[in-house]
Amino acid sequence: MLSRALQTTSRMNLQFLGLQARAFAWRPTQIPNKTWDIVKDDFVQVTEGRYKLSRGKVMKVLRSTNQVVVQGVNLVSLLV
Repeated sequence: MLSRALQTTSRMNLQFLGLQARAFAWRPTQIPNKTWDIVKDDFVQVTEGRYKLSRGKVMKVLRSTNQVVVQGVNLVSLLV
């Protein structure tokens, strides 16, 4: 009976009950890598994913999430 009630409640009510709703794209928390040799303005090559073998300049280094923002990679265009 409790599961039926939970199915009809909203996400906010789930948080109120102390339960967590399932996130869409859950991934485990990253442990920050403390010994990086990559810094801003370095020239790097992508080794995985859709933009494999593309090269670009590092615009931002996000050490807390182990991510790097590379110029010209993963571009999104918007129609205005």
